[in-house]
Amino acid sequence: MKFSRSDHKFASLVASFALLGVAGLGVAGLGAGAVQAVPEKARPCDSFVETIGVGSRFDWMFGEGKIETVRRALRASRIRYIRTGALPEGADPIKYTEAMRNVTRELGIKVCLNIGWDPRANSENAIARWTQAPSPVYALEGANESFERPGWGSKEWDDSLALQRFIWQAGRRKNLDIYSWTLGGPAGYYWGMPREADKYATHANVHPYHWYANPGGRGNTKMNGLWQNTETPENAGTIAAARNAWMKNPAKPFVSTEFGWGLDTLPGNYVGVSEEVQAKYLARGLLENFNAGMERGFIYSLFPHNDDFGIARANGTLRPSGQAIADLIFLTGEPGSASIATTSLDYSLRVDSGLKTMDNHDLRDDEIHHTLLQKKNRRFLLILWADKDSQKGDAKPENATLTLPAGAKSVRIWKPVTKGTAAVAMLGTIAPGGTVRLVGDTAIPDHPLVIEIEGTL
Repeated sequence: MKFSRSDHKFASLVASFALLGVAGLGVAGLGAGAVQAVPEKARPCDSFVETIGVGSRFDWMFGEGKIETVRRALRASRIRYIRTGALPEGADPIKYTEAMRNVTRELGIKVCLNIGWDPRANSENAIARWTQAPSPVYALEGANESFERPGWGSKEWDDSLALQRFIWQAGRRKNLDIYSWTLGGPAGYYWGMPREADKYATHANVHPYHWYANPGGRGNTKMNGLWQNTETPENAGTIAAARNAWMKNPAKPFVSTEFGWGLDTLPGNYVGVSEEVQAKYLARGLLENFNAGMERGFIYSLFPHNDDFGIARANGTLRPSGQAIADLIFLTGEPGSASIATTSLDYSLRVDSGLKTMDNHDLRDDEIHHTLLQKKNRRFLLILWADKDSQKGDAKPENATLTLPAGAKSVRIWKPVTKGTAAVAMLGTIAPGGTVRLVGDTAIPDHPLVIEIEGTL
Protein backbone atom coordinates (compact mmCIF):
# COMPACT_ATOMS: atom_id res chain seq x y z
CA MET A 1 0.00 0.00 0.00
CA LYS A 2 1.10 3.53 -0.50
CA PHE A 3 0.09 6.95 0.76
CA SER A 4 0.20 9.90 -1.59
CA ARG A 5 0.03 13.36 -0.03
CA SER A 6 -0.11 16.92 -1.30
CA ASP A 7 -0.84 20.29 0.26
CA HIS A 8 -1.21 18.76 3.72
CA LYS A 9 -4.35 16.99 2.60
CA PHE A 10 -5.29 13.53 3.78
CA ALA A 11 -4.49 11.54 0.70
CA SER A 12 -6.09 8.48 -0.73
CA LEU A 13 -4.71 5.14 0.22
CA VAL A 14 -3.53 3.22 -2.82
CA ALA A 15 -4.85 -0.25 -2.13
CA SER A 16 -2.57 -3.16 -2.98
CA PHE A 17 -3.48 -6.80 -2.76
CA ALA A 18 -1.90 -10.12 -3.68
CA LEU A 19 -3.57 -13.32 -4.85
CA LEU A 20 -1.85 -15.25 -2.06
CA GLY A 21 -1.98 -18.32 -4.24
CA VAL A 22 -5.75 -18.40 -4.56
CA ALA A 23 -6.68 -18.53 -8.23
CA GLY A 24 -9.32 -16.12 -9.43
CA LEU A 25 -9.62 -14.22 -6.16
CA GLY A 26 -10.96 -10.69 -6.74
CA VAL A 27 -10.81 -7.57 -4.59
CA ALA A 28 -14.01 -5.64 -3.93
CA GLY A 29 -13.97 -2.22 -5.55
CA LEU A 30 -10.74 -2.85 -7.49
CA GLY A 31 -11.73 -5.52 -9.97
CA ALA A 32 -10.61 -9.12 -10.18
CA GLY A 33 -7.03 -10.33 -10.13
CA ALA A 34 -3.87 -9.45 -8.26
CA VAL A 35 -2.62 -5.96 -7.64
CA GLN A 36 1.06 -6.03 -6.70
CA ALA A 37 2.20 -4.50 -3.45
CA VAL A 38 3.91 -1.11 -3.71
CA PRO A 39 6.65 -0.30 -1.17
CA GLU A 40 5.48 2.43 1.17
CA LYS A 41 7.80 4.94 2.82
CA ALA A 42 7.41 4.94 6.59
CA ARG A 43 7.39 8.04 8.76
CA PRO A 44 9.33 8.32 12.03
CA CYS A 45 7.45 6.88 15.01
CA ASP A 46 8.09 9.91 17.14
CA SER A 47 6.80 12.29 14.48
CA PHE A 48 3.36 10.88 15.27
CA VAL A 49 3.74 11.42 19.02
CA GLU A 50 4.84 15.01 18.36
CA THR A 51 1.41 15.77 16.85
CA ILE A 52 -0.45 14.97 20.10
CA GLY A 53 -1.51 17.68 22.53
CA VAL A 54 -4.17 18.22 25.19
CA GLY A 55 -5.92 21.28 26.55
CA SER A 56 -7.80 21.95 29.77
CA ARG A 57 -8.84 24.69 32.17
CA PHE A 58 -5.60 24.39 34.09
CA ASP A 59 -6.35 27.77 35.68
CA TRP A 60 -9.50 26.36 37.25
CA MET A 61 -7.57 23.35 38.53
CA PHE A 62 -4.96 25.68 40.03
CA GLY A 63 -7.65 27.86 41.62
CA GLU A 64 -9.12 24.75 43.25
CA GLY A 65 -5.74 23.82 44.70
CA LYS A 66 -5.32 20.83 42.37
CA ILE A 67 -1.93 21.47 40.80
CA GLU A 68 -0.70 18.06 42.02
CA THR A 69 -3.68 16.48 40.27
CA VAL A 70 -2.61 18.27 37.08
CA ARG A 71 0.93 16.96 37.47
CA ARG A 72 -0.29 13.39 38.10
CA ALA A 73 -2.59 13.32 35.07
CA LEU A 74 -0.07 14.87 32.68
CA ARG A 75 2.67 12.48 33.77
CA ALA A 76 0.40 9.47 33.34
CA SER A 77 -0.81 10.62 29.90
CA ARG A 78 2.73 10.91 28.45
CA ILE A 79 1.48 13.84 26.30
CA ARG A 80 4.20 16.42 25.57
CA TYR A 81 2.15 19.48 24.57
CA ILE A 82 -0.57 21.36 26.40
CA ARG A 83 -2.82 24.30 25.60
CA THR A 84 -3.81 26.71 28.33
CA GLY A 85 -4.83 30.32 28.88
CA ALA A 86 -2.11 32.92 29.37
CA LEU A 87 -4.17 34.52 32.12
CA PRO A 88 -6.21 32.62 34.71
CA GLU A 89 -9.83 33.18 35.58
CA GLY A 90 -10.30 33.79 39.28
CA ALA A 91 -6.72 33.04 40.37
CA ASP A 92 -3.50 34.94 41.03
CA PRO A 93 -1.81 35.25 37.59
CA ILE A 94 1.74 35.30 38.97
CA LYS A 95 1.28 32.22 41.19
CA TYR A 96 -0.62 30.39 38.44
CA THR A 97 2.11 30.98 35.88
CA GLU A 98 4.83 29.95 38.32
CA ALA A 99 3.01 26.73 39.23
CA MET A 100 2.37 25.74 35.61
CA ARG A 101 5.92 26.59 34.56
CA ASN A 102 7.19 24.31 37.32
CA VAL A 103 4.96 21.45 36.18
CA THR A 104 5.88 21.80 32.52
CA ARG A 105 9.59 22.13 33.30
CA GLU A 106 9.53 18.99 35.46
CA LEU A 107 7.69 16.93 32.84
CA GLY A 108 9.38 18.40 29.76
CA ILE A 109 6.10 19.71 28.37
CA LYS A 110 5.76 22.51 25.82
CA VAL A 111 2.95 25.07 26.00
CA CYS A 112 0.59 26.75 23.55
CA LEU A 113 -0.77 29.90 25.21
CA ASN A 114 -4.25 31.07 24.31
CA ILE A 115 -4.45 34.88 24.37
CA GLY A 116 -7.89 36.19 25.30
CA TRP A 117 -9.68 39.55 25.18
CA ASP A 118 -7.89 40.96 28.21
CA PRO A 119 -6.34 44.45 28.17
CA ARG A 120 -3.12 44.70 26.16
CA ALA A 121 -0.95 45.43 29.22
CA ASN A 122 -2.27 42.36 31.06
CA SER A 123 -1.56 40.09 28.09
CA GLU A 124 1.90 41.60 27.55
CA ASN A 125 2.78 40.97 31.18
CA ALA A 126 1.43 37.41 31.01
CA ILE A 127 3.45 36.60 27.89
CA ALA A 128 6.56 38.04 29.53
CA ARG A 129 6.06 35.90 32.65
CA TRP A 130 5.42 32.70 30.72
CA THR A 131 8.37 33.17 28.34
CA GLN A 132 11.06 33.87 30.94
CA ALA A 133 14.00 31.54 30.34
CA PRO A 134 13.82 28.63 30.38
CA SER A 135 10.52 29.08 28.58
CA PRO A 136 8.09 26.20 27.94
CA VAL A 137 6.10 28.30 25.46
CA TYR A 138 6.41 27.47 21.77
CA ALA A 139 3.17 28.99 20.39
CA LEU A 140 0.61 31.74 20.95
CA GLU A 141 -3.00 31.29 19.88
CA GLY A 142 -5.62 33.85 18.90
CA ALA A 143 -9.09 34.31 20.32
CA ASN A 144 -11.00 31.15 21.16
CA GLU A 145 -14.08 30.48 19.02
CA SER A 146 -15.06 34.06 18.34
CA PHE A 147 -14.54 36.90 15.90
CA GLU A 148 -16.62 39.67 17.44
CA ARG A 149 -15.34 41.04 20.75
CA PRO A 150 -17.44 39.68 23.64
CA GLY A 151 -19.11 42.12 25.99
CA TRP A 152 -16.53 41.61 28.71
CA GLY A 153 -13.55 42.03 26.37
CA SER A 154 -11.24 45.02 26.35
CA LYS A 155 -12.32 47.72 23.91
CA GLU A 156 -8.71 47.94 22.74
CA TRP A 157 -9.62 45.11 20.36
CA ASP A 158 -12.19 45.78 17.65
CA ASP A 159 -12.33 42.11 16.73
CA SER A 160 -10.23 38.94 16.56
CA LEU A 161 -8.17 40.29 13.68
CA ALA A 162 -7.05 43.26 15.77
CA LEU A 163 -6.14 40.93 18.63
CA GLN A 164 -4.34 38.63 16.19
CA ARG A 165 -2.13 41.49 14.98
CA PHE A 166 -1.03 42.11 18.56
CA ILE A 167 -0.34 38.40 19.13
CA TRP A 168 1.70 38.26 15.92
CA GLN A 169 3.88 41.17 16.97
CA ALA A 170 4.34 39.85 20.52
CA GLY A 171 5.08 36.28 19.47
CA ARG A 172 7.25 36.67 16.40
CA ARG A 173 9.70 38.82 18.38
CA LYS A 174 10.24 35.68 20.45
CA ASN A 175 10.29 33.35 17.42
CA LEU A 176 7.08 31.61 18.51
CA ASP A 177 4.56 29.88 16.30
CA ILE A 178 1.37 31.90 15.94
CA TYR A 179 -1.93 30.04 15.66
CA SER A 180 -4.95 31.81 14.21
CA TRP A 181 -8.12 32.45 16.14
CA THR A 182 -10.92 29.92 15.82
CA LEU A 183 -14.68 29.99 15.33
CA GLY A 184 -17.24 27.98 17.24
CA GLY A 185 -18.84 26.42 14.21
CA PRO A 186 -18.38 24.44 10.99
CA ALA A 187 -16.00 25.14 8.15
CA GLY A 188 -18.63 27.16 6.33
CA TYR A 189 -18.37 29.84 9.02
CA TYR A 190 -14.77 30.51 8.02
CA TRP A 191 -15.55 31.58 4.47
CA GLY A 192 -16.42 35.12 5.50
CA MET A 193 -13.35 35.76 7.63
CA PRO A 194 -10.86 38.49 6.64
CA ARG A 195 -8.22 37.31 4.18
CA GLU A 196 -5.66 39.30 6.15
CA ALA A 197 -5.64 36.49 8.71
CA ASP A 198 -3.00 34.71 6.64
CA LYS A 199 -0.56 37.56 7.31
CA TYR A 200 -0.78 37.22 11.09
CA ALA A 201 -0.57 33.48 11.65
CA THR A 202 2.05 30.85 10.94
CA HIS A 203 -0.66 28.16 11.25
CA ALA A 204 -4.34 27.95 10.44
CA ASN A 205 -6.37 26.65 13.38
CA VAL A 206 -9.77 24.96 13.40
CA HIS A 207 -11.94 23.08 15.90
CA PRO A 208 -13.30 20.13 13.86
CA TYR A 209 -15.77 18.61 16.30
CA HIS A 210 -17.70 15.67 14.89
CA TRP A 211 -21.11 17.37 15.01
CA TYR A 212 -20.01 19.93 12.42
CA ALA A 213 -19.51 17.31 9.71
CA ASN A 214 -22.09 14.59 10.01
CA PRO A 215 -25.79 14.48 9.23
CA GLY A 216 -27.73 14.92 12.44
CA GLY A 217 -25.52 17.67 13.79
CA ARG A 218 -24.76 17.54 17.48
CA GLY A 219 -26.78 14.38 17.84
CA ASN A 220 -24.30 12.48 15.70
CA THR A 221 -21.16 10.98 17.19
CA LYS A 222 -19.74 9.20 14.16
CA MET A 223 -16.01 9.33 13.62
CA ASN A 224 -15.87 9.84 9.87
CA GLY A 225 -16.66 13.09 8.12
CA LEU A 226 -14.00 15.12 9.91
CA TRP A 227 -11.31 14.30 7.42
CA GLN A 228 -12.92 14.97 4.04
CA ASN A 229 -10.99 17.13 1.60
CA THR A 230 -13.92 18.69 -0.23
CA GLU A 231 -13.80 22.46 -0.03
CA THR A 232 -17.43 23.50 -0.17
CA PRO A 233 -19.30 25.04 2.77
CA GLU A 234 -21.85 22.23 2.59
CA ASN A 235 -19.27 19.73 3.81
CA ALA A 236 -19.00 21.71 6.94
CA GLY A 237 -16.58 19.94 9.22
CA THR A 238 -13.69 19.13 6.96
CA ILE A 239 -10.23 20.19 8.03
CA ALA A 240 -9.03 21.05 4.53
CA ALA A 241 -12.20 23.00 3.77
CA ALA A 242 -11.87 25.07 6.92
CA ARG A 243 -8.17 25.71 6.42
CA ASN A 244 -8.55 26.78 2.80
CA ALA A 245 -11.64 28.89 3.43
CA TRP A 246 -9.92 30.42 6.42
CA MET A 247 -6.51 31.31 5.07
CA LYS A 248 -7.11 31.19 1.32
CA ASN A 249 -3.75 29.44 1.42
CA PRO A 250 -3.75 25.66 0.82
CA ALA A 251 -0.06 25.46 1.74
CA LYS A 252 -0.55 26.95 5.21
CA PRO A 253 0.32 24.47 7.99
CA PHE A 254 -2.62 23.76 10.23
CA VAL A 255 -3.39 22.68 13.77
CA SER A 256 -6.48 21.99 15.81
CA THR A 257 -6.42 23.38 19.33
CA GLU A 258 -9.62 21.48 20.16
CA PHE A 259 -11.16 18.22 19.04
CA GLY A 260 -12.71 15.39 20.97
CA TRP A 261 -15.67 13.30 22.05
CA GLY A 262 -17.59 13.86 25.25
CA LEU A 263 -19.30 11.21 27.33
CA ASP A 264 -22.97 10.33 27.61
CA THR A 265 -23.31 12.79 30.49
CA LEU A 266 -22.90 15.84 28.20
CA PRO A 267 -25.45 18.61 28.85
CA GLY A 268 -28.06 19.93 26.44
CA ASN A 269 -28.40 18.49 22.95
CA TYR A 270 -24.83 17.22 22.76
CA VAL A 271 -25.04 13.47 22.37
CA GLY A 272 -22.05 11.81 23.97
CA VAL A 273 -20.43 8.40 23.76
CA SER A 274 -19.43 5.72 26.23
CA GLU A 275 -15.96 5.68 27.79
CA GLU A 276 -15.10 2.71 25.55
CA VAL A 277 -16.12 4.54 22.36
CA GLN A 278 -14.36 7.73 23.47
CA ALA A 279 -11.14 5.72 23.78
CA LYS A 280 -11.57 4.20 20.32
CA TYR A 281 -12.44 7.48 18.60
CA LEU A 282 -9.68 9.51 20.20
CA ALA A 283 -6.99 6.93 19.42
CA ARG A 284 -8.22 6.78 15.82
CA GLY A 285 -8.62 10.56 15.69
CA LEU A 286 -4.98 11.14 16.60
CA LEU A 287 -3.88 8.85 13.77
CA GLU A 288 -6.32 10.50 11.35
CA ASN A 289 -4.92 13.91 12.34
CA PHE A 290 -1.42 12.64 11.60
CA ASN A 291 -2.44 11.14 8.26
CA ALA A 292 -4.19 14.39 7.36
CA GLY A 293 -0.94 16.32 7.73
CA MET A 294 -2.08 18.18 10.84
CA GLU A 295 0.97 19.52 12.66
CA ARG A 296 -0.64 19.17 16.08
CA GLY A 297 -4.07 18.32 17.47
CA PHE A 298 -5.05 19.16 21.05
CA ILE A 299 -7.57 16.84 22.64
CA TYR A 300 -10.35 18.61 24.49
CA SER A 301 -9.81 18.07 27.31
CA LEU A 302 -7.58 16.62 30.03
CA PHE A 303 -10.15 17.07 32.83
CA PRO A 304 -13.95 17.19 32.89
CA HIS A 305 -14.98 20.72 33.78
CA ASN A 306 -18.48 22.05 33.13
CA ASP A 307 -18.82 19.35 30.48
CA ASP A 308 -17.61 15.76 30.30
CA PHE A 309 -14.89 15.62 27.67
CA GLY A 310 -12.00 14.73 29.97
CA ILE A 311 -9.56 11.91 29.26
CA ALA A 312 -8.72 11.99 32.98
CA ARG A 313 -11.01 11.98 35.98
CA ALA A 314 -11.22 14.89 38.40
CA ASN A 315 -8.83 13.06 40.75
CA GLY A 316 -6.12 12.81 38.07
CA THR A 317 -6.48 9.12 37.22
CA LEU A 318 -6.87 8.31 33.55
CA ARG A 319 -10.11 7.27 31.94
CA PRO A 320 -9.90 4.47 29.34
CA SER A 321 -9.31 7.11 26.64
CA GLY A 322 -6.41 8.64 28.52
CA GLN A 323 -4.87 5.24 29.17
CA ALA A 324 -5.30 4.23 25.53
CA ILE A 325 -3.47 7.39 24.43
CA ALA A 326 -0.71 6.83 26.99
CA ASP A 327 -0.26 3.25 25.80
CA LEU A 328 -0.25 4.29 22.13
CA ILE A 329 2.46 6.85 22.94
CA PHE A 330 4.40 4.19 24.88
CA LEU A 331 4.44 1.94 21.80
CA THR A 332 5.36 4.66 19.31
CA GLY A 333 7.29 7.29 21.25
CA GLU A 334 11.04 7.74 20.89
CA PRO A 335 11.86 11.24 22.17
CA GLY A 336 14.27 13.16 19.99
CA SER A 337 13.85 10.97 16.92
CA ALA A 338 10.97 12.68 15.11
CA SER A 339 13.18 13.49 12.12
CA ILE A 340 15.13 10.26 11.62
CA ALA A 341 15.61 8.88 8.12
CA THR A 342 13.22 6.05 7.33
CA THR A 343 12.93 3.29 4.76
CA SER A 344 10.09 1.60 2.90
CA LEU A 345 8.09 -1.54 3.64
CA ASP A 346 6.85 -3.84 0.91
CA TYR A 347 3.58 -5.45 1.95
CA SER A 348 0.01 -6.09 0.88
CA LEU A 349 -3.25 -6.58 2.74
CA ARG A 350 -6.31 -8.59 1.78
CA VAL A 351 -9.48 -8.21 3.86
CA ASP A 352 -11.63 -11.35 3.85
CA SER A 353 -14.89 -9.41 3.57
CA GLY A 354 -13.62 -7.34 0.63
CA LEU A 355 -13.63 -4.17 2.71
CA LYS A 356 -11.83 -1.34 0.93
CA THR A 357 -8.44 -0.19 2.13
CA MET A 358 -8.68 3.39 0.92
CA ASP A 359 -10.26 6.50 2.37
CA ASN A 360 -12.86 7.96 0.01
CA HIS A 361 -13.22 11.11 2.17
CA ASP A 362 -16.98 10.75 2.10
CA LEU A 363 -19.55 10.08 4.81
CA ARG A 364 -19.49 6.31 4.42
CA ASP A 365 -18.05 3.97 6.99
CA ASP A 366 -16.38 0.61 6.60
CA GLU A 367 -12.90 1.18 5.25
CA ILE A 368 -9.57 -0.01 6.58
CA HIS A 369 -7.26 2.92 7.35
CA HIS A 370 -3.59 2.71 8.23
CA THR A 371 -0.44 4.52 9.31
CA LEU A 372 3.08 3.19 8.67
CA LEU A 373 5.83 4.24 11.10
CA GLN A 374 9.44 3.24 11.70
CA LYS A 375 11.54 3.20 14.87
CA LYS A 376 15.21 4.03 15.37
CA ASN A 377 16.00 0.30 15.43
CA ARG A 378 14.49 0.09 11.90
CA ARG A 379 11.48 -1.93 13.00
CA PHE A 380 8.25 -0.95 11.27
CA LEU A 381 4.96 -0.29 13.02
CA LEU A 382 2.02 -0.87 10.70
CA ILE A 383 -1.11 0.45 12.44
CA LEU A 384 -4.46 -0.68 11.06
CA TRP A 385 -8.01 0.19 12.09
CA ALA A 386 -11.51 -0.23 10.68
CA ASP A 387 -13.20 3.13 10.15
CA LYS A 388 -16.57 2.06 11.54
CA ASP A 389 -19.32 3.63 13.59
CA SER A 390 -18.24 2.35 16.99
CA GLN A 391 -21.24 3.90 18.71
CA LYS A 392 -23.57 1.33 17.15
CA GLY A 393 -21.91 -1.43 19.16
CA ASP A 394 -21.80 -3.85 16.24
CA ALA A 395 -18.47 -2.87 14.65
CA LYS A 396 -17.14 -6.38 14.15
CA PRO A 397 -13.38 -6.93 13.63
CA GLU A 398 -12.24 -7.70 10.10
CA ASN A 399 -10.27 -10.84 9.30
CA ALA A 400 -7.42 -10.17 6.90
CA THR A 401 -4.17 -11.50 5.48
CA LEU A 402 -0.97 -9.47 5.58
CA THR A 403 1.66 -10.54 3.06
CA LEU A 404 5.35 -9.65 3.45
CA PRO A 405 7.23 -10.22 0.16
CA ALA A 406 10.61 -9.79 1.88
CA GLY A 407 9.62 -11.75 4.98
CA ALA A 408 10.44 -10.70 8.55
CA LYS A 409 12.62 -11.80 11.44
CA SER A 410 9.71 -11.43 13.85
CA VAL A 411 6.25 -9.92 14.19
CA ARG A 412 4.53 -8.63 17.34
CA ILE A 413 1.00 -7.29 17.63
CA TRP A 414 -0.65 -4.97 20.19
CA LYS A 415 -4.14 -3.56 20.79
CA PRO A 416 -3.39 -0.55 23.00
CA VAL A 417 -7.00 0.60 23.38
CA THR A 418 -8.24 -2.66 24.87
CA LYS A 419 -5.14 -4.65 25.85
CA GLY A 420 -2.62 -1.98 26.83
CA THR A 421 1.09 -2.55 26.18
CA ALA A 422 1.08 -6.34 26.46
CA ALA A 423 1.48 -8.01 23.06
CA VAL A 424 -1.52 -10.08 21.98
CA ALA A 425 0.60 -12.07 19.53
CA MET A 426 4.31 -12.76 18.98
CA LEU A 427 5.36 -14.58 15.83
CA GLY A 428 8.70 -15.95 14.77
CA THR A 429 10.35 -15.81 11.38
CA ILE A 430 8.15 -15.06 8.37
CA ALA A 431 9.66 -16.46 5.17
CA PRO A 432 9.85 -14.22 2.07
CA GLY A 433 6.39 -14.09 0.56
CA GLY A 434 4.93 -15.40 3.81
CA THR A 435 1.69 -14.26 5.38
CA VAL A 436 0.32 -13.22 8.73
CA ARG A 437 -3.32 -14.10 9.31
CA LEU A 438 -5.14 -11.40 11.25
CA VAL A 439 -7.98 -13.31 12.88
CA GLY A 440 -9.45 -13.76 16.34
CA ASP A 441 -7.66 -11.49 18.79
CA THR A 442 -5.55 -10.02 15.96
CA ALA A 443 -8.40 -9.29 13.53
CA ILE A 444 -8.56 -5.61 12.55
CA PRO A 445 -10.83 -3.85 15.10
CA ASP A 446 -12.46 -0.39 15.12
CA HIS A 447 -9.43 0.90 17.02
CA PRO A 448 -5.68 0.75 16.35
CA LEU A 449 -4.04 -2.63 15.80
CA VAL A 450 -0.26 -2.11 16.05
CA ILE A 451 1.86 -4.61 14.10
CA GLU A 452 5.63 -4.49 14.62
CA ILE A 453 7.62 -5.98 11.73
CA GLU A 454 11.29 -6.58 12.47
CA GLY A 455 13.78 -6.74 9.61
CA THR A 456 13.57 -8.65 6.37
CA LEU A 457 15.09 -11.93 5.25
